[in-house]
Amino acid sequence: MAKNTHSKPALDNRANQLNRQHPAYHQSRGTSVQTAEVLASHEKSALDNHANQLNPKHPTFESSREDRKK
Repeated sequence: MAKNTHSKPALDNRANQLNRQHPAYHQSRGTSVQTAEVLASHEKSALDNHANQLNPKHPTFESSREDRKK
């Protein structure tokens, strides 16, 4: 079995860089600190909205379907 040669902080940093909801993800792709924080915070709300629109028990489910009926 191969021994993990990476430190815990290095592994945590790598995980953050792969998480779209973490500012480190956007910073590792060249955005500024402020822009990265905004993008990371918007990502969660967009995902939540999408999940709510797909949930038949959530009020936004029906309203998201009304646009398609027209």
